[in-house]
Amino acid sequence: MYLGIEKNFHSHFFSQGMPEWMGDSVGMKYITVTIPLTWVQYQRIDSIHKAYQNTPPYDYAFVGMRCAAATYDILSQLKLVSNRGRYGMVTRYFYPKLLRKRILKLAAERKYVIHQQSGRITRKWEKD
Repeated sequence: MYLGIEKNFHSHFFSQGMPEWMGDSVGMKYITVTIPLTWVQYQRIDSIHKAYQNTPPYDYAFVGMRCAAATYDILSQLKLVSNRGRYGMVTRYFYPKLLRKRILKLAAERKYVIHQQSGRITRKWEKD
């Protein structure tokens, strides 16, 4: 349900366990930021996760709520980042690189643990 009108969204939220994710990410470049949560934040993210898996709250669109904006939405609901309207999330975090830079800045400020995997040297990666 969205604004009282049933929508046929073309989006899906899903989870992948750590063993599956690690197997899929062999040879890939990635950064993991460990964000400590309070018990209340943990319960909230679990609730959001279940709700979004059952019924995505918005459609995936080329210009719209893509993965970076959706991630920012969830982080803002946990009060880990400032709250923005949907338009603000979409325009500010259209590309994952923009969100990644924001999260890395927060990690440095708040002293979150950061783990990096370099990835294959034969592949060209974004330079940031």
